[in-house]
Amino acid sequence: MDAMRFNDSVKLEVKRFIEDGLKVEGTVVIELRDARTKEVLHREVTRNLVVAQGRGYIRRNIIKAATTYNGGYLAVSTSTTAVSDDETSMPATILGVKAATKAVVTVEGVEVCEWSTTFGTNEANGTIGSVGICENNDGSGLWARVVLSNPITKDDTMELTVRHRIQVSSV
Repeated sequence: MDAMRFNDSVKLEVKRFIEDGLKVEGTVVIELRDARTKEVLHREVTRNLVVAQGRGYIRRNIIKAATTYNGGYLAVSTSTTAVSDDETSMPATILGVKAATKAVVTVEGVEVCEWSTTFGTNEANGTIGSVGICENNDGSGLWARVVLSNPITKDDTMELTVRHRIQVSSV
């Protein structure tokens, strides 16, 4: 194949990729349980917003930029304000930040990236309005955040498991 036809072929594939498009979607699963009985007191599954900064981290990781971003932490906050695409850190009072376990998991036949952790009885107590994935243990470097449908109150008799998921798919 000569260089001209090769370049035209590459341009066509790039055009198809852009036209088909990719979308980044997030889902969060939150479970508040009685620490003693393990009874689920509150369960919520909701969409989250992968903010502009988080999408940028994903792009940089794909091309293996000099800095690797891994969203190593999950954070819970009192914030109930709507998520803004230009957020760069968890807003309001941060009740807890904890290292996340990261894995690729299959959910209903679809592979997704999942960040998960459980806040124990002595962690993240208070009224929780939102949860997010953060790059740093101070709540900065926000990847994604979701506001709960209704704030939940966690105390020292409860534990909270958060599973933040991000999926990249075609449009």
